[in-house]
Amino acid sequence: PARWSLSAIGPLIRVFPQPVVENPDIASPVGSVATSEITLRSYDVSRPPTFGARSPVRLTLVWQVTAPLTRDLKVSARLVNTDGQIVAQADAVPVHFAYPTTNWRPGEFISDVYDLVVPNTLPSGEYTPVIILYDPAQGAAEVGRVTLPSIHLP
Repeated sequence: PARWSLSAIGPLIRVFPQPVVENPDIASPVGSVATSEITLRSYDVSRPPTFGARSPVRLTLVWQVTAPLTRDLKVSARLVNTDGQIVAQADAVPVHFAYPTTNWRPGEFISDVYDLVVPNTLPSGEYTPVIILYDPAQGAAEVGRVTLPSIHLP
């Protein structure tokens, strides 16, 4: 990660020889400041096909680095119900545990993907994706949060 720029494409990692400095074409622009160094520029919510089980909710996030990062942050991607209870969650170092935030470069865009496995018993309804950045070295202290628009799950 110190030598290359990495981005997630679904379950895969794409390697770039130089940092990506243009916003990838992702469906929904946001522009929400997550921390003083990171902005969530855009996102997409999809349901990749699976066999024999309810498909996960895939969150594709595009981060933009606005200043150097001096700490390795983790991402907690969550799906919450209307009562605020977490129904699905995935925590990871960005880009499938391969691209720590201290390797991100100012001006760079990073695509990051999280598959949230929803229980087969989950009732249909409205659910809200919530993205939390936290510092595991500080007892998982939350340093940023972005709440995305609600989605309907059948």
